[in-house]
Amino acid sequence: MKLSVNEEEFPQPTTDVVVRQDPGFPEWEALQQQREKELALLQTITKLVNASIDFHELLAIILKNVCETLGWNLGEAWLPSTDESVLECSPVWYSNSDTLEEFRLWTKGFVFSAGAGLPGRVWLSKQPEWNTNVSQESNILFFRASLATQVGLKSALGVPVLSRGEVLAVLVFFMFEDRNEDLHLVEIISAIAHQLGTLMYVKRMEQTYRASEARYRRILDDHERSEAKLQRYAQELRDTQHLVENRASELLADHETLKKVHKKLKKSEASLRDLNRSKDKLFLMIANNLQAPFAALLGLAEGLMHNSVVLSQTETSHMSERLMLSLQQVLQFADNLLQWSTLQGGLLRYSPQVLSLETLLQQSMSLLAEAYQQKSLNCGYTLEKPLTVFADPHMVQSILHNLLSNAVKFTPLNGTIRLLAFQKNKDVEIHVVDTGKGMTSQELALLFDWEKCPQQREAPHGIGMGLLLCKELVEQNHGRLWAESQPGQGSTFKLTLPLANS
Repeated sequence: MKLSVNEEEFPQPTTDVVVRQDPGFPEWEALQQQREKELALLQTITKLVNASIDFHELLAIILKNVCETLGWNLGEAWLPSTDESVLECSPVWYSNSDTLEEFRLWTKGFVFSAGAGLPGRVWLSKQPEWNTNVSQESNILFFRASLATQVGLKSALGVPVLSRGEVLAVLVFFMFEDRNEDLHLVEIISAIAHQLGTLMYVKRMEQTYRASEARYRRILDDHERSEAKLQRYAQELRDTQHLVENRASELLADHETLKKVHKKLKKSEASLRDLNRSKDKLFLMIANNLQAPFAALLGLAEGLMHNSVVLSQTETSHMSERLMLSLQQVLQFADNLLQWSTLQGGLLRYSPQVLSLETLLQQSMSLLAEAYQQKSLNCGYTLEKPLTVFADPHMVQSILHNLLSNAVKFTPLNGTIRLLAFQKNKDVEIHVVDTGKGMTSQELALLFDWEKCPQQREAPHGIGMGLLLCKELVEQNHGRLWAESQPGQGSTFKLTLPLANS
């Protein structure tokens, strides 16, 4: 009896997906290639199972392919003894290093009872086990620890070959590298072990079937056998066939598992492409935000260098102020970039407190007092009544500082900047109003867009990263940020924060 698997149910590796070459980030391409190798390995094992080759030959091919594809240096198999009292070392093994021959010779004399050593523990638990560095274990926990130390083996993985809840074999892999547990690697090897278990079970059922068939033929040839015995053996044949047919159904179900693994690989590939695009957009934003301030710094530095003798004190003071402004822009962008990166990495802790809104407004206005004076701006705030908000103080200060800084940049000399705050339902609504040049409806629509933000406005303002940071910080504090503006009539940035007693 031969069981086969429809290969069309398991998709072949795609060749039309291309990850863009990036000399600065070769790990994207390396990871993509590794996922393709893993998928090819799973499909190779499926074909070998369908080919119904000799078990020991298949086991040798599996150990070799797993080691070469997934980076292991030694692969071995442990099989239960005839009476199933201990695990014995299989003659089939694979190594890609001549230095491991001696380790293999030592291993031949070992047997493991249930729960003893790495193979025995996997046999007993029926679960994979990863050991980061077996050379650091005691000989009580890992019987071959001293031997592994001598040949330089470190990380080890034991995987059970299961069929219908029974451990038919234990596969053990070693590498020279000290590596933490890789769940993806364990999942791939477990899927391969599951396929091997399926084949071993089918082989066992085929042997049982052939033995039953031989007994049945002997019964037919022996007329002295009773009719009852004939019926009993006939039933045994039917039961065995039923078991084989059930296992065939389970084999088809196993391929659903392989298809899920393939789906995860495709999802990982798509995630890599998304990360690659995000990286490009981030670099573009950094370049656009740094180009104008550095160009201004270079121009002012050249002016001071070539005209230092002829410049008056007033002109020198004016150029120094412009230098300071450009440096402040670069510093603010660097601070925004640091906060945004920390937020994206999940390292920025949200620590809300009950905060006095008036104190927050006063502190935010005072931090930019020098900038107001330089442009002779009329600045102030209006608070409807004493209010408190429930928010993170550092995040709120960063939000207000960025919005006020942008207002200063786009408000002309002798202009006006106002902060307005009032209660609205269970929130506090804050408005940052300026008398700058304003924005068109098209500019407003793209204001918080990750794709377009770096290219929106001309000039050294750094508005892209600052507004992106503000939007994410406001949302971290369970609020909302939006803007209203018309050309020539200034802009109003509005945000909400939770009222403290709501």
